Amino acid sequence: MGVGKTTIGKALAEKFNYAFYDTDDEQHWDRLGFSRDELFSNDREKFHEVESGILKFILRDKKNSVISTGGSIVLREENIDLMKSSGTIIFLNADAKNIINRINNSDDIKKSVMKGSSLEDTENFMNERGPKYRFANLEIDTSDKSIKEVCYNIELYLDLYKNNVDIGVLKENNVYLMGGSILRLFMDLPLDTDLDFYFVDYESYKNVDDYFRKNFKFQNKSDSWRNYKCNDLVVQLIWNKDAEWGKGSYDDVVATFDFTITTGGFGFKDEIFRYSKTYFDDIENKRLIPNYWPFEDSNNHTSVELLYRIEKFKKLGFKIESNLLDKIRNKSKVTNELNQRIIRDSWLRDKTVYPIVPNIDVFVNWLMDIKDHPNLEKFNVYLWGGFISRPHETKDIDVLITKRNGQYATLKELEELMVDMFDSAYDTHGFFIDTCYMRIPQWIGDYPRNKEFLKSVERKQLFITITKNEDKDMECKHRRYGLLNCAYTGSFTLRGVEPSSLVHRWVDLDANYAKMVDLRRIIKYYENDKKRNIEDFLNKFQEYSGY
Repeated sequence: MGVGKTTIGKALAEKFNYAFYDTDDEQHWDRLGFSRDELFSNDREKFHEVESGILKFILRDKKNSVISTGGSIVLREENIDLMKSSGTIIFLNADAKNIINRINNSDDIKKSVMKGSSLEDTENFMNERGPKYRFANLEIDTSDKSIKEVCYNIELYLDLYKNNVDIGVLKENNVYLMGGSILRLFMDLPLDTDLDFYFVDYESYKNVDDYFRKNFKFQNKSDSWRNYKCNDLVVQLIWNKDAEWGKGSYDDVVATFDFTITTGGFGFKDEIFRYSKTYFDDIENKRLIPNYWPFEDSNNHTSVELLYRIEKFKKLGFKIESNLLDKIRNKSKVTNELNQRIIRDSWLRDKTVYPIVPNIDVFVNWLMDIKDHPNLEKFNVYLWGGFISRPHETKDIDVLITKRNGQYATLKELEELMVDMFDSAYDTHGFFIDTCYMRIPQWIGDYPRNKEFLKSVERKQLFITITKNEDKDMECKHRRYGLLNCAYTGSFTLRGVEPSSLVHRWVDLDANYAKMVDLRRIIKYYENDKKRNIEDFLNKFQEYSGY
């Protein structure tokens, strides 16, 4: 008692748009012809009997509900069994000082037995009763927290619990959850973003990484983070032993964060939310305010990364002053150490995007997502260009789609495949993909470096690109279909533009081009859980024509 069950339960039900029930509600007792307060004072055994009956009644066919029970509900084993079989049980706890203050300010007769109790008596009662609540799925400390903070704490723990993440591991290792997920909590948005975990020291990071590695699917990594797929969640463990940022206490970590709205944090050890002074004002007014200025590239605040993050925040309704935006755009554009993010113009989206430089992990993860696309079986699909030829230098991935013998495919199906490939690559995995269609595959790397010879073997055929708006720079016959630019052009003179930049790179610049590789071969290889490293990938698939 005195931990806030009824108050928190009502707020939680309103937040989730659920019904709320309370076993202490007088209407349930009146319905059975009893006065709750009188029964509690005069016949404690009968009180517990009626209380059990009320619990059974409330739980009967009640879905999407939040149910607050009296603290004494755990004194009967049948009630514990019933609750265990009915839903997720949350034990709200508090320290003795908070409980005394709340009880002394309450008119509830059940709490009157504890009114005026000393700190020692309250602690003894808690020590006696406390073990009876340990069957709960989750335990939340409500001490010195606002109603909203407790609700956010519960929402976060429910998300982790539903995805089988052991909260105890996070508590034991003093993990901090920081950034976008906390912002989404306080904006009452779904937690459909990475959960960024920060650590006070390397030992804590190692312990937590070992736990996730043994229990969840590893996705990808860099020098600064590791990603794990935890059912519906993606957890990112952030630690870079060579960098100064991103480690230590909350104050240490948050000192290098870019905007004030990213400074929200939650410490699992003490279950306390932390944030900057203007945090809620900036959220309410949808302002992007620098957490410190000027931004430093060494803290992962390159212009590219900042512009990318600003675009993400704009989608949530945040605004940034134009003069600050200009200052960020004019920062030197360097590759940052966390995501190696770049600036690209996307013809498909007709906007500037900020993809990461792909590595073998994100590429294979994308393959595993796209391999079951219903339209993929209707085409041959190849990896070509930079990623198979020189992956350490390339900034994107090039995919060629061609006709597949024995299959009938429509332009609409091709458009859907190309759009979904880009959306999956950029929106889910973060990298940029260039797709095009050539009816019969012909790759310049399979021929001698001689312009006259190339001209003699070059096929004129259907070549298709995808853009949001019509590609008016094409210098050959073409027609528009949906988002597709369908051109009749040479295999090496793409889009009909002369002189061919592809021929120039191959002949004049002695470009390094490997043979194209069937994506189905790569998918089959990695479906068998082959170890993902770029050296093994190149040994298996990289092949040159000898020209």
